[in-house]
Amino acid sequence: MAPTIKDDHFVTFMIECKYRHPTTQWVFTPEIYGGPNELSENAFMHPFDHSVPNKFAFGGPFPRVLAPACSKGIELCSSGDNNKSINQAVTQLAYAFALKIGDAIEHQVERLLVSDVIFYHVPVIVTTADLFRLHDGVTIEDIKAANAIQEVAPPKTCLVMNYTTGVELRLYNDQVLSAVRDRLGDEALQER
Repeated sequence: MAPTIKDDHFVTFMIECKYRHPTTQWVFTPEIYGGPNELSENAFMHPFDHSVPNKFAFGGPFPRVLAPACSKGIELCSSGDNNKSINQAVTQLAYAFALKIGDAIEHQVERLLVSDVIFYHVPVIVTTADLFRLHDGVTIEDIKAANAIQEVAPPKTCLVMNYTTGVELRLYNDQVLSAVRDRLGDEALQER
């Protein structure tokens, strides 16, 4: 975790590091901003401003795009593919996320800081693997015909990944947030 505070903004970078062999490549499928998943350009920031008077100023499209959007990814190694490593990194951050939201709720409701702050929880995966995002519209035939990954997926330095939660994570999140509700009480939550 790497927190920073600027005025009434409390940003925590939730960092997961994945060192990989220098030949390792992470290849991701493309996603679009504003598509069926309603992914916005600023979705990676996860602003939490529910119990404070100030609101996140960029609720709609963000003034700039940090990186192209992607969804599922796979790790390609010299020994073959690994469909677990990226998912494990994302899942580790996803399970830590509910605890951070619970903490933000408690801080905002009980006013534990000097001023009302908007909390941001920015999950980041840092890796030594080379990143690639498939071209929009690439087909399985295109991939099979390619001699190198760069023919179907240009290299990237940064990507914004859309992550869809599963049932187990939803149940876990419900447990964590229910515990916060039990500690604070409905009256305090409704008041704020």
